[in-house]
Amino acid sequence: MRRTIFLLTILCFFVLIPQIHAETDEIAETDVISEAETAETVEPVVINRRPLIKTDNSFLGLPEYMNFQGGIDGGYDDVLWIGAGLRIDYSLGPFAVSGEISFLNDQKYSPAAALLPAGDLGGFYFLLNEGGITYNGQILQIAAGRFRNYDETNSPYSLFLNSDGISANTFKIRLESKYVFYQTQWIQLNWSSGVSSPAWNEYQRRKQNADTTDPLSPFYPPNHWYQDSGVDPWDTSGLLTYGFPDRGLNIKIYGLKVKDWRFGFIDAALYSQRPFDLEYFLIPLPMYFVQYFRTTEGRPWATQNNDKSIMGFFWDLDKKSWDAYAQLLIADFSFGFLNVFLDEEYFSPNPWKLAWSLGGRVKTKIGNFGFHHAGALKYTFNPIGTNYEGLYAHDAANTAYGYTYYPETRYFVGNDAVNLTIQENMIGYKHGENNIAFQIDYQNTFYRFVITSELEFVLAGSNSPANPWHDYDRRVNMYADGKKGSQIFNDPQLEKRIEFRLNVSRQFGRFGTYAAIAIGGRFNRLELVPPDIDPHSGGATRTVDDEIWIWKASDKHSLIFRMSIGFRYFLPII
Repeated sequence: MRRTIFLLTILCFFVLIPQIHAETDEIAETDVISEAETAETVEPVVINRRPLIKTDNSFLGLPEYMNFQGGIDGGYDDVLWIGAGLRIDYSLGPFAVSGEISFLNDQKYSPAAALLPAGDLGGFYFLLNEGGITYNGQILQIAAGRFRNYDETNSPYSLFLNSDGISANTFKIRLESKYVFYQTQWIQLNWSSGVSSPAWNEYQRRKQNADTTDPLSPFYPPNHWYQDSGVDPWDTSGLLTYGFPDRGLNIKIYGLKVKDWRFGFIDAALYSQRPFDLEYFLIPLPMYFVQYFRTTEGRPWATQNNDKSIMGFFWDLDKKSWDAYAQLLIADFSFGFLNVFLDEEYFSPNPWKLAWSLGGRVKTKIGNFGFHHAGALKYTFNPIGTNYEGLYAHDAANTAYGYTYYPETRYFVGNDAVNLTIQENMIGYKHGENNIAFQIDYQNTFYRFVITSELEFVLAGSNSPANPWHDYDRRVNMYADGKKGSQIFNDPQLEKRIEFRLNVSRQFGRFGTYAAIAIGGRFNRLELVPPDIDPHSGGATRTVDDEIWIWKASDKHSLIFRMSIGFRYFLPII
């Protein structure tokens, strides 16, 4: 009996959703709190690290450790769910390997197939959360594998990488000295995709139907990019291939450190039709210059790639009793915003694409208090679009570089369309474009219980970072309606969202537990709807990316309620 209980315990893992579900990863991650955040108020928890296998913990003079974690949790998020998982970590000096999987039945993804009467594992599916190898030296750090990716700025509203820590294949190299740090990172977005989706099924269908012999044919290039095939979007019969185009992302960080403050420049490039770009990764120059070097015509090495360039700055200050930060993101920079003050004849009317984030924390004897704010203008993370008068027009795959993990807002499971939420699809700022957000939080320990609470308010307009111009097929038609320059909240309705989240956790030696709850409301909540294409374009001539649906405020309201509870066990093996 004891052996059975022990095996059941170690076959479970508290990885999963130490959260109230996908939207509140940050709550449960406070289960383990950094020393820097808690030095003033939280008594550190000491885990009994007596190993199962007694050794001198060294090999070739290097310290050697192996840890195992297992756990189980469950809760409610529109449906009742339970889950379990496993994690193992092994380190030898500066080298480490880790792996983490989870097992869930929250109906978020299709269940795993199995040779059982129901054909699946009772509604459960597996997730590979992390797995890879790292090297952490004094000045050099390397990570390769599938890992949760986090921004350089420690904020719930980080701009370049989603603060929820979305897992993806990555390769990262970082050099850091006393005063300078540099990092180059690649993140795989889509590769050899087999996902059926409305817009990209249509893309493949139009491409496959192209008549390359008759210039008068509606499917003669480039006409076929605009000619509706008339086939049901979920129907993949007859398609030779389908799925998202291959896509990848490179991010570089250049930073300076002086005493307790840091300042840096962040450079990002997102590209389509290939999953990896060696030059972006290896050349330490800003990728803006690398792109122009490669795409300028009249040179034998010129390419036809048009990549999305995003750049920005960050600053942070870490004092003993308080810290502060600020971050700025600029995409496709133009001087269009100056049209408000100057003659627009001299400046482009292009929307200025901008996002910002700022905040800080104060550490006191009665706990840690935090304030955070962020926002993003409309179209900030969107691609430029295929129906554009330029070198890269016509082929939607060339410009599928919206700042999202997937270039869509829906995908098919059978004949049913499943929505991709903004927060789980955004590479960067988790609320996406066209919104402002505010959060206050509090953290403390009482009788060794770690308590974290957050109160958040979000005001949001229409949002679809995969659709270039929402209800317009191209920018010139948007300008014709008088919408020039920077835009935000120019929607008939806006979503108002308020949410309170509470997480309580406790460590008992090798055993830990947590409980979390979220309550709130969404008023005029965002609903996914088809684009209302502007009459200038004519519905029959829409490009493929004009078929991507948009999140818009509606007349509907809803209650927010999520809760979860979990248990974990930590076992040092070596």
